[in-house]
Amino acid sequence: MTIIVFREGVLAADTQLTGSAGFITQSMMKIGRGTDGCIGGGAGDGTNVQLFLNWISEPREAEWAVEGSFCGMLVMPNSSVWLYEDTDLIKLRKQPFYAVGAGAPIAMGAMEQGATAREAVKIAMKYSTSCGGQITTLDLHPKKKAKAKVSG
Repeated sequence: MTIIVFREGVLAADTQLTGSAGFITQSMMKIGRGTDGCIGGGAGDGTNVQLFLNWISEPREAEWAVEGSFCGMLVMPNSSVWLYEDTDLIKLRKQPFYAVGAGAPIAMGAMEQGATAREAVKIAMKYSTSCGGQITTLDLHPKKKAKAKVSG
């Protein structure tokens, strides 16, 4: 159970893992960056989420394959958004924002009213028992850190 959103170049997610009986079991990072500059995240079975993050972090030569419950979002450097429903791949039409996971309806409503990606995750965490923990974010195009100047 998760919330993952993308808006204006920012991918945001919660970190809560919820067991099948509805108990909060632990937390995990659900979003990651690929070597080609893509960013993505997964919702569903924690093992599948970790496999997806491993898959996007390496050159993706093999197709994505999973068993069990899974939904993933992959944002390419050109801002095209791809949705993985179990093993089905769907390129989403261009829209101002996207959300997947148990908190998606809440987050979509929040973003429709102007919430940022981070704010949408915060709101979903407030109103969905399936979302919680910490908020994590990744920028699609991170700003390069300025090098410190040394003066003599």
